[in-house]
Amino acid sequence: MPLQKLSPLKVARQRLVNYAFWWSGALLKLRGHRFDVAAYCLVYTAFAVLNRFLPVLGLRRLNVHRFIVKQKTLWLVTKPDGLSFYLRPAQADIIYQSDYFEYNLRFFFDRIRSGTYIDVGAHIGKYAVLVGKNVGSKGRVIAIEPELENFSLLKRNVALNDLNNVLCLNVACFSENTQLKLYVSEESGYHSLVGHGLRTQNVSARTLDSLVQELDVDEIAAIKIDAENAEFEVLRGAQQSLALYRPVVLFESRTPIALEKCYRLLNRCQYEVRQLDPENYVATPFDSTGERIRGVGRPCRHHGSGSEPNIFDSQKGGQI
Repeated sequence: MPLQKLSPLKVARQRLVNYAFWWSGALLKLRGHRFDVAAYCLVYTAFAVLNRFLPVLGLRRLNVHRFIVKQKTLWLVTKPDGLSFYLRPAQADIIYQSDYFEYNLRFFFDRIRSGTYIDVGAHIGKYAVLVGKNVGSKGRVIAIEPELENFSLLKRNVALNDLNNVLCLNVACFSENTQLKLYVSEESGYHSLVGHGLRTQNVSARTLDSLVQELDVDEIAAIKIDAENAEFEVLRGAQQSLALYRPVVLFESRTPIALEKCYRLLNRCQYEVRQLDPENYVATPFDSTGERIRGVGRPCRHHGSGSEPNIFDSQKGGQI
C-alpha cells in the first residue's frame, strides 16, 4: 500500500502555522501575566525562524536557551487543561509542552480513552501525562525515557498529576536487548542512540516485544515512537507486538531514508502509513476486524471487506 504523504505546499503551510501558534501562545501568556513565559516564547520563535535560514548561508544554528535563562531554573506551569508540569526553560521544555507545539497531534492522544498506551521517548511526560489522565482506571501508560535528567523530570511530572496508572521505565527501546551508548544533545529533545552528541550515557536497551511480555501486557491501543532517528530500530523490536495487538502507531521520521525503512517494515506488517505533518506519521492496521481499534482502523482492503471510520481523516468523533 503506497505511502500517503502531504504535498510540499501543505508541509510549508504547517510550518508557518506552527510559528504563528507559538507567537499567539506567547501573547496569551502575556494576557495571563506570565511575562517570563511569554518573553521566552517570543524569543524562541524568533530564533527558530532564524535557524531555518542560517544553515543555508553556511552558518551554525544558534541555541537560544543558554542565552536567556539559567541552566538550573525550573518553572511550574499549569496548562489550560489542568495538567501541571515542572519545566526547564534552558531545555526548551516550555515550547515542547505547549499546546501550540505539535498542535495537530493533540486529537490523536485525546482519543485514547482505554487500553495500554506505550510512549517510546516520553521526554518529560507531555503525552504520557495527558493519556494517563484520559484513560484513568480504564487503561495504563508505559512511559519509556532513557536519558537520566529527562527521566527524573518525567517521574516528577507523573507524581505531580497524581497518576497511578503511569509506569516510567528508564531504558531505551531498540531492535535487540543490549547495552548501548545514548548520545546526549545540547537540547533535551534530541538525545539519540544514533548520531552524535555533547557526551554519552550508557543505557540498557530493550526490545518493545520483550518489555510487553515482561509486563504482562494483554492489549495495546496505541504506540508513540519519538526516538530521534532510531524509530526503525524500535519498530524492528516491536514486530511481534504489532502482529499480535494491532495498535495504532504514531512515529517521527525526519529523513527520506529513515522514512522508507519504517514504511517498508510497517507495510510488511500490514499497516498503512500516512503523513500527519512535516515530521510525524501514523500507521494503522488495514487487516483488523476486532473491536479494539474500531473507529481508528483503515479499510480492510486486502480482503475487500467493509471499511471502518478513520479519525485521522477528521478531528471529529471517534476514539481509540
